[in-house]
Amino acid sequence: MAIIGEIRKRPTLILVIIGLALLAFVLGEAIAQQFGGGGEDEKTIMINGESIEPEQQEMLRSMTTFWGKRIQENKRGQDRTLSAFDQRGAAQYGWLDFAETMMVETQNDLLGIETSDEELELLFYKGDTMQVYNYMVGRLLKWDEIDTAREKGLDLFSYGKIRYEKPQRRLEIRAMRQKDKYVSLLRSGFYATNLEAERDFAASNDVRKIKYAYKAFSELPSDKYIPSDEEIKAYYKEHKSDPEYRVKAGKVLKVVTVNMEPSEKNKTDQYNVLNNTIKKNYKNVMLINDSAFVAQYKGVKKDPFGRPSPVVRQMDSATFVQSFPQEYYDSVFSVGKDTTMVFGPYEENGAYNLLKARVHHQRRVRHILIKPRDNYDQAGFALLDSIYRTVKEDTSMFAQLARENSIDPGSAANGGDMGFIPFQGWVAPFARYAFTAEVGDVGVVRSQFGYHIMNITDEAEADSMKFVTTALLSKPIMAQGSTVAKYKDEAKNFAIDSYDMGLEALADSLGYFVSELKVSESDLAIQGYEDISLLYKFFKNGVAGDVSSVYSLKDKNQLIIVKIDKTYEDGPMDEESALEQMKNDLINEKKAEQLKNEISGKSDLASIAQTWGVQIANKDLRFSDASIAGIRQSMDNPALDNAELYAVGAVFGKDANDGGSGMMDNVLIGKEGVYMVQVLSEQKGEGIDYVDTKDRLQRQYSNSISSMSDLNRKVGLYHALKKYIEVEDNR
Repeated sequence: MAIIGEIRKRPTLILVIIGLALLAFVLGEAIAQQFGGGGEDEKTIMINGESIEPEQQEMLRSMTTFWGKRIQENKRGQDRTLSAFDQRGAAQYGWLDFAETMMVETQNDLLGIETSDEELELLFYKGDTMQVYNYMVGRLLKWDEIDTAREKGLDLFSYGKIRYEKPQRRLEIRAMRQKDKYVSLLRSGFYATNLEAERDFAASNDVRKIKYAYKAFSELPSDKYIPSDEEIKAYYKEHKSDPEYRVKAGKVLKVVTVNMEPSEKNKTDQYNVLNNTIKKNYKNVMLINDSAFVAQYKGVKKDPFGRPSPVVRQMDSATFVQSFPQEYYDSVFSVGKDTTMVFGPYEENGAYNLLKARVHHQRRVRHILIKPRDNYDQAGFALLDSIYRTVKEDTSMFAQLARENSIDPGSAANGGDMGFIPFQGWVAPFARYAFTAEVGDVGVVRSQFGYHIMNITDEAEADSMKFVTTALLSKPIMAQGSTVAKYKDEAKNFAIDSYDMGLEALADSLGYFVSELKVSESDLAIQGYEDISLLYKFFKNGVAGDVSSVYSLKDKNQLIIVKIDKTYEDGPMDEESALEQMKNDLINEKKAEQLKNEISGKSDLASIAQTWGVQIANKDLRFSDASIAGIRQSMDNPALDNAELYAVGAVFGKDANDGGSGMMDNVLIGKEGVYMVQVLSEQKGEGIDYVDTKDRLQRQYSNSISSMSDLNRKVGLYHALKKYIEVEDNR
């Protein structure tokens, strides 16, 4: 533990990461190879010139695993395989958590924050059950052998105690406990003053009643306002340091796309394999439910679909006929009873499709709705589990348990019975189970309303109640074998020749498509090519002028070759890159000047609105509003927001009681258009409660600190610590 002692002594420590092999260290040799890692030096993480201890190595690995599992849980659909982009994200997020923990260690020593063995033992053996649950399950260690615990019949709290016995786990839980204490101490130090409360209350409650005319720049034809080259260059010199014209370090990539056309033999071979497989397994395809149907043909090595993209939908006759061939519609909606049909393979949009259509009638459903207070409500989940097990074993108990426990007021009194229901109008998880499960099935689904214990009791027979559940499996028709080899040879020759002949000129002569991408050095992936790890490595390590190898795009008949066209550093855009953006801004400036000139000498809003050809609008404007009109806002472009906030500030800077007409002295120029505003009256907010308002502000301030570990809101504390402790990434 020598390194931890050294950290505590030196709060201005520099954290140094050596090489891209942070990812290799965290994720293992397989991922290391993807990123070009593998050297011994690259596998060492250094802090202040010393290798971290094995316990810290394990902590970093555990944190990275946590983020990988979180990313995996949030992936949609049945395929939750982590892509190369996901793995890079997990590695980066794990590192951020680890670095954060190490930085907090430096502050704990300065502030005298300690966590003793006795404290942890009291917490885990005599402390608050929910806090233990939160540490051991809801936080860092959620996925650590948790399935094994369930197999042994242990509740999560008991399993948490068992895991606490492991020395590595004690180290990790101590680090989390220390960080929580540090954050709690910071939170308790926030204080909101009366002045802050008054300003916050006024921003939300003081109202300026206004009328305004707004003219959007987009309503004027741009070709009449094109600036000259000299005007653009002068504008560049004046504004090149403005925030909207600054860029982060990155590279400009030229991406050449080579389209591969599958041969007729490729098409015939793939059709035959698919068709023969379906014929041999037709009986099973007909019998299994839609979920199993999808699972059977997804991700299996012998599967002729490869990795198809299943689309399971419920639809009426009008939707069906719009989605599938007319002959399939005629077959499906001519039957008078529930049945299953399989159509295909048929070719459509460059793919072979297989359609399974299950004809249904309305279902009779009953449910028991249970809603635990939160993810840590053990009593709520225990009740849910108990009721489900009971009715799964004996459905005769369903009505009684629904009346006693269901929180759905519309059905609880009827024993949970909802009668015959159509497939439209229900939340997706509820509808999916109601119309894909078999009559008699009992299951649990989760929706925004809680957990539904569902029982399908009957099925209507009337034709008027008919609808269809479709499971569509689509496999792109891919170029294969010698076809791919031919195109790859041509692409390799192109990459070599491009050095002498020029990439874009050569691509144009061969009919290849060229696009441009600007990629920041801080990006975890190249947009649109997230899973091509070798391309990402080329981007990170290459220099201007380099041309890449030939890369294949997954599930597409395309190859790409990439050239690093140029690199750029943090700071102002170069003149060439800024040209088009500044040109558009200059066009809008000219439009604003034109609109101002049109209303010169006009002092009433009606004539101004008539001149601009717009309607007068009314608004109760507050200082907390982002804009006067419904202006497009951009979270990624503060300059855009500020341009429109300026207009709000200008209105509140106008004296509403000057005895005049209330008309603003000047046209307000925003980023998207111009305003002319008349202030009618001012109404002050009344009844400020200083205690409640200051309380809310203090919670707001402290929550920004609590979100230290939330990587989507990583603000304030993390970056302040990073700057103070001089954290550096020397990769």
